[in-house]
Amino acid sequence: MSGPLSPNETVVIFGERGWPATRPDERRVRLDSTGFKRADEECWKRALAGAVRTAGSRLVKRVAIIGGGEAGSALYDAFSEFGFPTTLGEHHLEKHPEAVPTEDAAARCEVVILAVPTESLSEVLERVDFQDKIVIDVTNPGGPQLTHTPPSGYRSNGEFVEKHARGARAVFKCFNAMGCPNFTNPVAYPSGIRKDLYICGTDGPDKDWLVTVCRQAFGFNATDVGGIDVAHLVEQNGNFWMLLAKGPANKGVNFGFTTVE
Repeated sequence: MSGPLSPNETVVIFGERGWPATRPDERRVRLDSTGFKRADEECWKRALAGAVRTAGSRLVKRVAIIGGGEAGSALYDAFSEFGFPTTLGEHHLEKHPEAVPTEDAAARCEVVILAVPTESLSEVLERVDFQDKIVIDVTNPGGPQLTHTPPSGYRSNGEFVEKHARGARAVFKCFNAMGCPNFTNPVAYPSGIRKDLYICGTDGPDKDWLVTVCRQAFGFNATDVGGIDVAHLVEQNGNFWMLLAKGPANKGVNFGFTTVE
């Protein structure tokens, strides 16, 4: 951690279903406050980052975020805060002084996260070498105005990425059905219920790693929903979230979905 907790900063530990934790390996850290927008947000993030580091090197991989827009910048901040060596890759370096060219960012890292507009996917996939990379696609084909569609001939952006990410050892759809503030705010306050995060893609140890990161590092109720062939359903969920956030319901960007049993 970058600093100790002060006496007036109370830490609540969350378990697998939210509250409270029942086993040491189910650590979920969240400050007991009226929300993460307060000054104690930084303390909460430090606690989370410390929990990630103590989870061991098996979770920590170098992460490249391709795209410096709202989602890419938020994921860059989140992975960095939670203890992952993170590089931002951008084509427009003049807008992002902390970034490096997209090809260089991908070359440095084992995990490559695509956070670019749908219309930019083809260009990025053509330019970047994904040999032996874990690729995470966070895009939604609808776009902010829900006016776009997946690339011609494909049901989903996820399937398009799997087809064209040359040499990738695994491709996943994830982080696409929630607002950017949720990346560091996985627990609904004051209920203590964790928000859902849906993951689909290549089965195997890389998916196990991603599910574990989303649960232990980010704190979400992460659920494996199948292979990349269901990415179109996960993307529809993301588009529905966008409709609720910015459509007639105007719910804003701080809400997330959860499953009630």
